[in-house]
Amino acid sequence: MKYWAKIEWEEEAYLAEEVEYISDDEFYAIFSAIVNGADLNDCELLYIGSAYSQGASTRIKQPHRAYRQIKTYLRANPDRDIFIITGNIVDHSQERMSLQFFNDIECCLIFCNKPLFNTLCKESYNGRPVEIINYGGYKPLKKKCLYGD
Repeated sequence: MKYWAKIEWEEEAYLAEEVEYISDDEFYAIFSAIVNGADLNDCELLYIGSAYSQGASTRIKQPHRAYRQIKTYLRANPDRDIFIITGNIVDHSQERMSLQFFNDIECCLIFCNKPLFNTLCKESYNGRPVEIINYGGYKPLKKKCLYGD
């Protein structure tokens, strides 16, 4: 059986210091970009995270090892700003969402997109075969992530 999920990402990317405006979505992606007027150029994906039971706005505010790495990255790249996008699963192949399937979706996103500061699932993915379709403001994420047969 092929497992799949569709994720709708918010159209607006928020600056990291605007975290209080971030939605309580299930997934979040942190990326850096060079701001040129209203455009974000040269986007680099730094981290993908999830918030199964608490919402992204709560999870993002909690301490995380990757945040130290992002701060170091920012000091080394002062011309770049940090942005956050959030997304929700809007449809999926399961009768109900389980924590295991949710984790498979996160791992597939990480494996496919290879964010700079994720460690788990980045080099290998041992979950079930899954296909992720990203909609909305998903960039810098790939539109489609596929793992397995």
